[in-house]
Amino acid sequence: MLKKADMHGRKPSQNNCSLWGIACIVGIGRTLVLGEQEGVDMEPNSSVHSEHCDQQVFMRKWNSSSLFHPQSAPVFLLNPQGEFIQANFKFKEVFGAQIIGRHYHEVMHEEDISRADEIFLRTLKGETVTADGMEFQCPEGVRFYQITTMPMFEGEVVNGVFCIVLDVTEHKMAEEALRRSEAALRLSLHIAGLGKWEWDIRHKSIHLSEEMYVILGLPQDSTKEEIFACWERVHPEDLAQFNLTMKRLLEGHPSSVRLRYHHPDGSVRHLEMMGELLSDERIRINRLIVTTRDITETVENEEKLRNSEELYRLISENSQDFITLSDANGCIYYVSPGVRHLLGYEPEEMMGKQRSFYYHPEHRKDAEMPPGKDMHIATVRCLHKNGHYVWIEVSTKLVCDEKGNMTKQLGIGRDMTDRMAAEEIVLRSEKLTLTGQLAAGIAHEIRNPLTAIKGFLQLLDGGFPLRKDHVAVMSSELMRIESILNELLLLAKPHELKFYQRDVNQIIHQVVTLMETEANMKNVVLSFWPWEGSIPVACDENQLKQVFINFIKNGMESMPDGGELYVHTEIRDQKALVTFKDFGTGIPEDVLARIGQPFLTTKEKGTGLGLAVSFSIIENHNGTVMVKSELGKGTVFTVQLPLAK
Repeated sequence: MLKKADMHGRKPSQNNCSLWGIACIVGIGRTLVLGEQEGVDMEPNSSVHSEHCDQQVFMRKWNSSSLFHPQSAPVFLLNPQGEFIQANFKFKEVFGAQIIGRHYHEVMHEEDISRADEIFLRTLKGETVTADGMEFQCPEGVRFYQITTMPMFEGEVVNGVFCIVLDVTEHKMAEEALRRSEAALRLSLHIAGLGKWEWDIRHKSIHLSEEMYVILGLPQDSTKEEIFACWERVHPEDLAQFNLTMKRLLEGHPSSVRLRYHHPDGSVRHLEMMGELLSDERIRINRLIVTTRDITETVENEEKLRNSEELYRLISENSQDFITLSDANGCIYYVSPGVRHLLGYEPEEMMGKQRSFYYHPEHRKDAEMPPGKDMHIATVRCLHKNGHYVWIEVSTKLVCDEKGNMTKQLGIGRDMTDRMAAEEIVLRSEKLTLTGQLAAGIAHEIRNPLTAIKGFLQLLDGGFPLRKDHVAVMSSELMRIESILNELLLLAKPHELKFYQRDVNQIIHQVVTLMETEANMKNVVLSFWPWEGSIPVACDENQLKQVFINFIKNGMESMPDGGELYVHTEIRDQKALVTFKDFGTGIPEDVLARIGQPFLTTKEKGTGLGLAVSFSIIENHNGTVMVKSELGKGTVFTVQLPLAK
């Protein structure tokens, strides 16, 4: 048993025991137990704490008091071993009627047992202890209680602990919810980059969040005066608006303002503030809460965007070209004013229509975006408002989102009428020049055999007999004239082509086999490197053979002392490629620029029609011929043909 020591060092009087019992039952009992808790100090009182009572007197008071009233707060008695020896109706209602005889550990949450033991031991030593938020395990679940413990004396010995508990579960849960809410708010403000400051007008205090200190450039140990002084850094041109906003806030009107702020680091920051006054006289709240965001980067980006839009507007409205914007389906929703002088339409007239509506039917396919591309340039004829067509160079750019999906199409149209007219003049001039060159070539090529024939005819007219060899020469010259004329006819008007699907590798193999004997005679090594697998193309087989034979012959003739000639086939970008590479004399640059023209040749006995006919045949197959050459190192002819579908 523990003896109670007087707080002032005096030995307690036995006559005070009934006073303590009456204080517990009548004073605290009426105030806390009967539910009249308001205004009672639960901390130890020196005048009460210094008294003690006889347990038997207290027990009689207990049993005869109103502690068992159904509306009373839960109260109970513990013996020095921590076991329940008495409890009122309210405590048994919450914890069960079988609570008597059980240890208090059995109703405490395990995390609060050590704390409860400390309180129990302090009470056994004579202290009155009040503790908040003690967690109890009730049959209905966890509840939080404020508990007050007072020692029970038998003579001078503490022989029990009297406890009063007050249910604070709802208050505890509200505090926890408020704590979580405030934590979530702090996290949200941090993520959003928002600063928050609260001005308690009643108590004249101000509180800033960590982000707010950073935004204002203030150290976190700044005084209230230093915080209020920072608003002197508001830009002079924005000060009146800032003061007006503060006035509206204090009048109870939620308001916002954008202002410039001279940061202590020397920079000018753009801030956005939004605030509201919380005012309620009933609960004595009069607080101004303001969130602040540094929008400097946003304002600068907005300024850049405005400048960019202004520049775009100036270019768009004053350009001689016209600009269109259409959606992913090609429906026009913007047209620049430049369309007026090019096509005669007002911009509003074209909006809502498909871009393809204005293309000539023959050119609609040319204006389509090739697969896999995001930019395309095509020269097409566009419909003028007056009904005629105008040549326009249309440049189209696809605009995609971050996922790569097309969202719009940007089109720029440029008048090509004058350029097309100039090109037509140049083309006609080139045709006339080519016609003159062709006529000169024909005259040159035919004059030589005609000269020989004319000479023999003059001999015959003079009475000289013609020998058999003279007739043979005239016949040979006539055949030469016929050959030239046939090649000219083929060049000018090719015969009807009959396309069939053939394997390029097989055609080349047949040509190489045919030419191997001639190559051996000229000391040329003819090698064929085929593509692994077939290369199907739609073609006139005989004409392709004529082209390939011509390229191989040219390669062998460029190497009069012999050498190597390679033929290689492959597939690249859905095209069939046939390459002929020799190591001969090469072609001069001035000739290379005009290669493929009729009668252009570097051979002593060549007509210059072979390459012209070959280029024409490949062009009729929707193919191209590319030539690379370097003097003294050789020449490469590459034929490109579309694969058969």
